[in-house]
Amino acid sequence: MILLENKIAIFNKIVYLEREKDCEARIEATKEEIESTLQKKKKELQDMKKELIDRRIYLANEKKYEMIGKANEMKRIKKLEKADELVGLLIDGVYEKIKSYVKEDSYNDEQINRFKKLLDNLQEGSYIVHVLDVDVELKKSLEDLAREKGIKLNFVSLDPKKLGGFIILDEEMTYSIDKSLYKILDDNRYEIGKMLHFALKG
Repeated sequence: MILLENKIAIFNKIVYLEREKDCEARIEATKEEIESTLQKKKKELQDMKKELIDRRIYLANEKKYEMIGKANEMKRIKKLEKADELVGLLIDGVYEKIKSYVKEDSYNDEQINRFKKLLDNLQEGSYIVHVLDVDVELKKSLEDLAREKGIKLNFVSLDPKKLGGFIILDEEMTYSIDKSLYKILDDNRYEIGKMLHFALKG
């Protein structure tokens, strides 16, 4: 009987040891699985953190470039405004110079020379010529030159805003040739502005 009890005790011990060993193996496997899961989650969190940081850096750089772009655009606008202001002041100064220029003898000589160059392109007939009311001598000189070419001129008042010079129209008023001083100045306004722009840029 004792022998049987011993055998049972030994058997139970063996079974217990096997179960203990099996439980330890399961516990170890579970620990490894938990550790692996923790490492994966840790890596995911690190990746998310890096992505978030990279995103914030990207947005910060975008904002910085946007602010730099706006600042540069404001500088460009201010330069253009300054150039326009200077062109305006320069043109105003030229207007004053022109007002003095039209009182000089060289003014009449210059207008006569410009008119002579146009005569070769005018056909015989009548033309309307706008000149300043004060340009009495100029009217006579233009009339004499035109008569030699068989051309009749009918004079009308030139708008004082045109500053001086002359405007020629055919009798039917189908076309005009604007040689007013204002037109010359206006045609050169762009070039003046461009020169000032490059001067300010430098």
